Amino acid sequence: MAKGTSAYDLSLFETDSPRLRAVNSPEKTTALQKKKESRARRSRMVSNVLFGLLMITAVVMMIVFRVQHTEVNDRISAMEEQLTILQSETSRLTNELSAKLSAESVETFAKENGMEKVESYQIEYITVDGGDKIEVSDPAPEGVFETIGAAIAGWFGG
Repeated sequence: MAKGTSAYDLSLFETDSPRLRAVNSPEKTTALQKKKESRARRSRMVSNVLFGLLMITAVVMMIVFRVQHTEVNDRISAMEEQLTILQSETSRLTNELSAKLSAESVETFAKENGMEKVESYQIEYITVDGGDKIEVSDPAPEGVFETIGAAIAGWFGG
C-alpha cells in the first residue's frame, strides 16, 4: 500500500498557480472610468442614430407605399369607368344590330329593293324517275389493235 495521504492531496489537480492582479492607482481608475463612459456614450449615440435612421426609413417606406396604393386605386377606378362605357356601347350596338336584323326591317329592305314574297306559282318541283344510272360518255376500245387504230385516227382528226 501507498504511504502517506497523497490520495487526498488536492493540490495535484490545480492547473496553474493563482494569478495576481495589479491594483490600479486612483488616477488610473478615474481615467479608465472616463474611457468606459466615453465608449458607452459613443455606443449610445451610434445606437440612437441607427434607431433614428431606421424610423426615418420606416416612415419613408410607409409614404411610398401609400402613394403607390393611391396610384393603383386611381388606375382601377379609370379602368372600371372605361369598362362601364364599353359595356353600354356593347348593349347599344347589340340593340342596333337586333333592330336591323328583325323580320320587319328585313321585309322593308326587301320591298325597297324590288323583292316580294314567293307565290305558289313560282315554285317548281323536280321529280326523279327510277334509280341511279351511270352513263359512259366515251367507251374505251376493247383490244390492242383498236387502241392503236383509235390513236392513229386521233392524230389525223378523224
